[in-house]
Amino acid sequence: MNIRDNKRKVTPLMRAALFGEISLVDTFKYYCTDLEWTEAKELLAASFSGCVSQSFVLLQDRRECETPEQLNQLICPNKKDALRIESLLIHQRIIDHDHSDYHDVIHHYGARLANEHKYHECFRCWFYEFDLKIKYNMIFQSDFLNHFIFLFAKMKFNNKLTIPIEDLLQMFKITNHVLMSDYYRENFDANLIILLHLITIVGRIIHSEYLDEKQELSLNNYRDFYNSIASITSHQYRTIETGSSLLHLCTNASTESISFLNDYPCWITTRLLIGCGANVNVFDSDGNTPSHNLVKNIPMTNVLKKINLLYNADAHLDYINNKGQTPLQSMPLLHIKIIEHLKKNMDVIRLKCCCAKLIRQQKFSYENIFSTALVGFIR
Repeated sequence: MNIRDNKRKVTPLMRAALFGEISLVDTFKYYCTDLEWTEAKELLAASFSGCVSQSFVLLQDRRECETPEQLNQLICPNKKDALRIESLLIHQRIIDHDHSDYHDVIHHYGARLANEHKYHECFRCWFYEFDLKIKYNMIFQSDFLNHFIFLFAKMKFNNKLTIPIEDLLQMFKITNHVLMSDYYRENFDANLIILLHLITIVGRIIHSEYLDEKQELSLNNYRDFYNSIASITSHQYRTIETGSSLLHLCTNASTESISFLNDYPCWITTRLLIGCGANVNVFDSDGNTPSHNLVKNIPMTNVLKKINLLYNADAHLDYINNKGQTPLQSMPLLHIKIIEHLKKNMDVIRLKCCCAKLIRQQKFSYENIFSTALVGFIR
């Protein structure tokens, strides 16, 4: 009756204890060994103990209580954290590191920490859970990454709290790992948008016009952020459905945002991606460049600022998509001011193209004279 299943490697008694089903656990009393009964009671008690509020690094220095006296010392108001760690150690011993049930316990603890606004400790839990998944080649739930992004946004833009830089950098590593893994191919597009949300959060921390959104960053912090995002842009990730790059997504009004974040198009995200080497002339499956996306059905707010960002990064406003349309021809006619602005920029672009063509034909030396961006344009 009390046999471990092949998939999750837990017994019905352990399952009942994990979910805090007291009456169901009691039903098994005469159908299990003394050891199984003792472990079930330990799991049952641990399931009601709350959440961990210490870094998981501390678990390396903690040992589970060996006597009733040691356990009784933890049952007092000022030892609440120690009791919660004891709970985790019990789960760890009985169901082990490579069981999804143990991982679920870790995630649940993290969620409780988040509810108590102990965000940094929550992230420690979830990073630990992720490390376990990687170590034992286990797949996490599709909304796992979203939990991080939602809390980052809530911390910064709702609660006005500082997000630890190391947590953001760690999240870049995790998201990049997920995008590169074949295990998560089915959710690739959703995960790429989650990465976009993460970049938007960092963009607002760096470039926001509002002081309460920005964070004090060291030169090393700036370098680490830019290196992380530059590394990601170098992979040239595209959505499977439409072939959209990150720059396509952040210039598209239909890209889904989340609570506490800007809607898209977002000029801050665009600026950060361009600064980290994103290709402004990349095509999606329909032959659209980010400039095409930007001018279609776009609200008027900051639109010229966004167009200028792309233009100043040498976006070709005369590229045509699969319908034979340039960005200018793609936009609604009612935006007269924007159309005039695009026409003016296109005239300058045409002149730049002619100059670049002439320089190449005449084989003029230019590498050590012009900026890196302009050298790339000429080539």
